[in-house]
Amino acid sequence: MQWEDTGILLKKQKFGETHHIFVFLTKEHGKHAGLYRGKTSLPESGEHIKLTWKARLHDHLGEWSGIERQPRSPLIHIFGHSGKLYALSSALSLTEKTLADRDAHPALYEYLVTFIKGLQMEDTSWILAYISYEISLLREIGFGMDLSKCAVTGNTENLAFVSPKTGHAVTCQGGAGYLDRLLPLPSFLRDLDLSRTKASPPLPEPPQLHEAFALTKHFLEKCVASCNPSSFKNDLPPYRMLLVNWVEMLKQRTTDSNK
Repeated sequence: MQWEDTGILLKKQKFGETHHIFVFLTKEHGKHAGLYRGKTSLPESGEHIKLTWKARLHDHLGEWSGIERQPRSPLIHIFGHSGKLYALSSALSLTEKTLADRDAHPALYEYLVTFIKGLQMEDTSWILAYISYEISLLREIGFGMDLSKCAVTGNTENLAFVSPKTGHAVTCQGGAGYLDRLLPLPSFLRDLDLSRTKASPPLPEPPQLHEAFALTKHFLEKCVASCNPSSFKNDLPPYRMLLVNWVEMLKQRTTDSNK
């Protein structure tokens, strides 16, 4: 059997002396692995590529062929930016770790394409796009948060916390008596949408960004653990911690540069 698709390279690893295993997030066939026998001009992780997969049977590993790289990779614009490289590496690794093989996720595919394109922008909107991508990833794999209204009172205003068990928003009134067990909800998260980050919204203050990363981290850890219940490799990608540290230092770097 054989099919053609477009995909984003999530992971590549050496296989033997000259071959590689490529794992792509494809538009119509989901996360899909295959053997690549090429020796030169290997694509970089994060590249958006036209490709062909073929195998004798559906459940075989199969091989990639007909890989068409872009003449000039758009990723070249971020190679000198450590923060963007951390964000890209973290997004790709989380996607590879959490998605089931060969389950189509066309919406998430489009989100990832948009996020990677946004990394070419000069402003800091890519940080919000990254957080939005984590939320989209959680939603796709069944760990979505409901930040639209309070799970206890039904109110849509003054939402301040999130239940660590259900992912539902809660007001101070609704969470009375349990506030110490709830996760803070940064106000900017309610309206955050990757598809609408083109207008370069202002970057929230560091404390709110820290709360946002802590919130998604909690549910990502639950997700990774459930996806790999018998594995010791349940940690989040190290690139994510590097990104969080980079973002936390951003305010200080900006202040120093303005002196």
